Amino acid sequence: MAVNKQPLVSIVVPARNEELTIGRCLEAILASDYPSHCLQVIVVDNNSTDQTAAVAAIYPVQVIQCKQPGVSATRNKGAEHAEGEILGFIDSDCIISQQAISTAVTLLQDRRVGACGGTPIAGPESNWIESAWALKKESALTTTDILSTASFYLNRSVFFDVGCFNYALPAGEDTELSRRIRKKYSLRTHPHLDVIHLGYPNTFRGFFRRQLWQSSRYLQSRKYGIDYTLIVTTIYLLSLIAFLTAISFGLYRASFFPACIVLGLPPALGLYRIRKSGARPTVLLFLQSSILNAVYLTARSCGLIVSLGHYLRPTAQARA
Repeated sequence: MAVNKQPLVSIVVPARNEELTIGRCLEAILASDYPSHCLQVIVVDNNSTDQTAAVAAIYPVQVIQCKQPGVSATRNKGAEHAEGEILGFIDSDCIISQQAISTAVTLLQDRRVGACGGTPIAGPESNWIESAWALKKESALTTTDILSTASFYLNRSVFFDVGCFNYALPAGEDTELSRRIRKKYSLRTHPHLDVIHLGYPNTFRGFFRRQLWQSSRYLQSRKYGIDYTLIVTTIYLLSLIAFLTAISFGLYRASFFPACIVLGLPPALGLYRIRKSGARPTVLLFLQSSILNAVYLTARSCGLIVSLGHYLRPTAQARA
């Protein structure tokens, strides 16, 4: 009887100063139900100043160095050293499920699927900021517009066909790559591909800074087609500017409508995210989600301004 040969899968784990989480990440990958002889694990250390590389070297994985700064360069470096037919990108602060790799291999047998992945979710040790933001989605196999590189799998041929991660993007590189893949293929998510994210911010300051960073190149990495996040963020930003302008000039009546939008969008977005996730809609969760979405929209608005500056700078330089 013929035995189906499992394809070699190369898992690339980019890491910078992740000595506290890299061990748990690698242990989960190595505990996968996928045959170990068909699995290559590559840790790419990006100029860590802690013991990340030393901790990774304890495990039966390949550890290489990437001197060029940036997560895109780090992932691309790992892809260059990968030997597998299938590439998987897992963040070094994430824990995969035991069935993740085998599930990805099965999904990618459909050549119409360009890439597949999962959603980062909060772990059992999370505080309310982490758990209220990373709501667990109770969903089966589904098509999506964007995949997160916290859990991202694709055929090697697809990766080099559409092009590697964009070196110029310090953030949003997964969105930009997803956009390019979607021009030729579909993207799929599956619950088995969800990952427990150990690196979610657990303070308001950390949450704000993360959202600001993630949106700092938003216009360069925006989604293909209608981008509802960009639309909502733009409406919030313009309303906030209108509100502050009206207040500064003493036009209190004129400030009423933009104030309603600024105050109404966060709870509306919070309710939408709760319903979309399938989480139990409690009053406490609604309040927590509303607060976090207010911080989210404010940070994303600031990031949109930064992104606009990056977007206009090349145009201004070209005219000069």
